[in-house]
Amino acid sequence: MVRHWFKHHGERFFRARGDMRFAFIAKHRHIWPASWRCDVLSVSCLGFHAWLNRPLSDRAIFDAKLVMAIDTRFKASDRAYGARRVWHDVLEEGLICGLHRIQTVCRRLKHRLRFAARYDRCVKIFFPAIAKTVIVRL
Repeated sequence: MVRHWFKHHGERFFRARGDMRFAFIAKHRHIWPASWRCDVLSVSCLGFHAWLNRPLSDRAIFDAKLVMAIDTRFKASDRAYGARRVWHDVLEEGLICGLHRIQTVCRRLKHRLRFAARYDRCVKIFFPAIAKTVIVRL
């Protein structure tokens, strides 16, 4: 048995950054009073209320614009563009960022490419007679 269960089990959450704690308090505000949660998580009530009323940072606003631009470009390409092509389109749009950041956002948005059926296309172009028989068999 662990002597200090609080240190052992709650270690990861209770040592979390302040904004994670504040987000947890805000999420569960309708269940428990904010003052109780603030006491349990060792944060001040004034800090929590200041966090609630704080405006979005420039980085958060830019990230929202970037997510919208990436999502529209990816869907406009019918899920055919990868991160590199989306990056070039975003640069043309005027949003300055790196390729790695585009890749990270695409991963977070769970963008998966749609691969074309290349075999069927090659068969239809180079072997039209075989393509007709393949289509008839299907």
